[in-house]
Amino acid sequence: MLSRLASGLGLILLKKGNEGLGSFLKMGRNLFVILAVILVLVSASSGTTKAQSRTVQLRVMVQGDSSRLPDFVQSLQREFKEEGMQIDLVERGAEFDYNIVLAQETSVSGASAAVVALDKNCNFVASVVRAGRFSGKGALNASAKELAKKIAILKGLKQ
Repeated sequence: MLSRLASGLGLILLKKGNEGLGSFLKMGRNLFVILAVILVLVSASSGTTKAQSRTVQLRVMVQGDSSRLPDFVQSLQREFKEEGMQIDLVERGAEFDYNIVLAQETSVSGASAAVVALDKNCNFVASVVRAGRFSGKGALNASAKELAKKIAILKGLKQ
């Protein structure tokens, strides 16, 4: 399309001489303005989409038997943020939306992680099991990502 436009503009120049140069410059300015407006609209629409998406605040208690619990919490925060949720960690005894329980094991055959999410009444919400990973951290990352997706679906943030 651009090559057709360029060849069309070249024909105008050849046919009209110096007068064609003025038309060419005027068309070039108009084309530049149109492209600039399109760029602004595309940028604004993508920014609007992100601004319109809501962030859901969640109070979460995380507990588990792994020395990698801090790694899991970081993964959880990152993955939940990707799905439009902000995690506020709470201590035992505080009000929470979800109690997330983690178990992680590493053996010769690979690393595994199991995560269970309970609601504030200790009712089951979701679970994730990931096995056969090369490292405990890999199993935790995969578990955090999958749990974030499941909770986002339950919160209506994702289909």
